[in-house]
Amino acid sequence: MVEINSVEAKTYCHATEDEERVVRALLNLFPEELRSSIRIVKTIVKGHYGNPIKILRVVVSGSKASKVVEYIGSRVSSIEKSVIRASLGIRFDNRNRRLYIRFDKQELYKGNLVVSDSDDIVHLVISFKGRARLEDIEKLLVEKGFL
Repeated sequence: MVEINSVEAKTYCHATEDEERVVRALLNLFPEELRSSIRIVKTIVKGHYGNPIKILRVVVSGSKASKVVEYIGSRVSSIEKSVIRASLGIRFDNRNRRLYIRFDKQELYKGNLVVSDSDDIVHLVISFKGRARLEDIEKLLVEKGFL
């Protein structure tokens, strides 16, 4: 039986961006009731020209991770769900049992969950426990309302 193990969200905050806005965009992936208990890990690295770049990362495990998947599923439009479902095979790493999705950071700030392949994004990684085929993952995501 396959289960959701964890959800990780990560984004970059460049020197030209308002960190509060980037944090807001990141937290918009999580249910309201979890936002106050979420711990954002911040790592500061240097860009190519020496400019500071903040990496903001959140990891939620167990039953909270399942709630996050259900929440995202309730907020993603049917069009976006179609995009995810159509590309599920290339988004899912069967060896590591992880699903990778990128959401537009600017749209997330406004509260909209839009799948994007641009550079200004929030990375979402859903990891699963248990041996499962892609069909099993798809079935679980449908049950959770994610697809």
